[in-house]
Amino acid sequence: MIPLTEGQIGMVYSVTNNPKLQDKDQHLRDLGFVTGAELHVISSSKDAMIVMVRGSRVALNKDTAALVYIEPMREGSRADWESLDKLAVGGTGRVGAILGKGAIKRRLMDMGITRGVSVLVRKVAPLGDPIQVNIRGYELSLRKSEAQLVLVEEDTHD
Repeated sequence: MIPLTEGQIGMVYSVTNNPKLQDKDQHLRDLGFVTGAELHVISSSKDAMIVMVRGSRVALNKDTAALVYIEPMREGSRADWESLDKLAVGGTGRVGAILGKGAIKRRLMDMGITRGVSVLVRKVAPLGDPIQVNIRGYELSLRKSEAQLVLVEEDTHD
């Protein structure tokens, strides 16, 4: 059990029971930070973090994030997946899940990004945004923020 502030970008965790959370922290529970909830760390800076919990992106300052305790998901779970933006140029993977809900998820699916489809990273702009991928035989450019919502299992070639 570690505080959320020690979570690694791209990893998937499970929220654990936190003795520090009191009744005054009902807001965190309302946002989805409840025992057993799946949590995906999207980004982290010196002062804040962005995480995906219950299909919604949530920004937390580091003091608030320190109140949430997490543990890595068990073997065979999404913990061995990584976000599409983490694949290197030339890397391939198979889509396992699309984080997010509503319009953004529908938009990604309309572009052909669905579970099980193979993705090849063609190019990445110098600053990491946008990312060009080949999917279903055509080239597609994605914003980095969109690619972070697509979890892939990297293909390993032995």
